[in-house]
Amino acid sequence: MGLFLSQHKYIFQRLLKSHLRTCKPVHTPLVARTTLTLLNGELLGDAIEYRTMVGALHYLPMTRPDIAFAVYVVSQLMHAPRTSYLFTVKRIFRYLQGTLFDGLHIRPATTLSLIVAYSNADWVGCRDSCRSTIGYAVFS
Repeated sequence: MGLFLSQHKYIFQRLLKSHLRTCKPVHTPLVARTTLTLLNGELLGDAIEYRTMVGALHYLPMTRPDIAFAVYVVSQLMHAPRTSYLFTVKRIFRYLQGTLFDGLHIRPATTLSLIVAYSNADWVGCRDSCRSTIGYAVFS
């Protein structure tokens, strides 16, 4: 009993539109210790593809919290996209290809349970602006 929230149809349509439906899936949305800076790679000649793909990803973290950080990272770099950023976005799509039918399963609790939250901060984690990055996870 419960409710399963999935956006597999939306993801499938985005994969088709991006011509990545038959791509080889990967196991993680980002490579470990990925650092994208403002000068990684060459500037893209046409930024429309990058911005369209990143814009499509904004709707997914509500039912796919596993890609929330990756979407956050690539969203920060939309003003001057570079080739390495596009490769990172395509990797997120390749991850979605392999986890197409994942989602959130919401069940009624049988007992009263507490909500547990964890947070982490990476002080001065952004190499370009020296700003801090934070992350959080909430479990019930």
